[in-house]
Amino acid sequence: MVLSGPQKSLGLMLKGLKLLLAATCLGFVCLFSLPVTAGKLLVTPEEEYCLALNDYYEARGEPIEGRLGVAYVVLNRVKAKHYPKTICEVIYQRNEKRCAFSWVCAPYPITEPEAWQESQRFSKQFLAMKKYDSDPTGGAVFYHEVSINPYWTAGLQDGIVLGEHIFYRR
Repeated sequence: MVLSGPQKSLGLMLKGLKLLLAATCLGFVCLFSLPVTAGKLLVTPEEEYCLALNDYYEARGEPIEGRLGVAYVVLNRVKAKHYPKTICEVIYQRNEKRCAFSWVCAPYPITEPEAWQESQRFSKQFLAMKKYDSDPTGGAVFYHEVSINPYWTAGLQDGIVLGEHIFYRR
């Protein structure tokens, strides 16, 4: 399998991350920092990077409520027993037919550098929070764009609209 776009970037980043931690900054915006603890979740630079990618591809340009909703879904999955236990594993989770997040199966390059920098800032700030008890999704582990009506929403609890997405709990 040939990796491209964000997947290739993530693979390269993970291989050389230990050497790059202190030195990787872009202007005034550092891409990575030392690991911090957010609640019981150990937040590593890799996790911050994965969440920034997900924000960029899933929620860039949305109001803060929508971006928070997308980030909380990832965090809610990390906390849930039927999902992987790290942010990156949740985001890159896939089976033979689907990816948890559509951009993972159909990656494309980052074409909006300012939006990418904003996604990095958002990820860093979100993961720096000490408490995650203000979840606007009410514990959602699923979402989709408001413009579609996917089959898999049948049987889920009523959704809440935040930004351009509808969020659902089991």
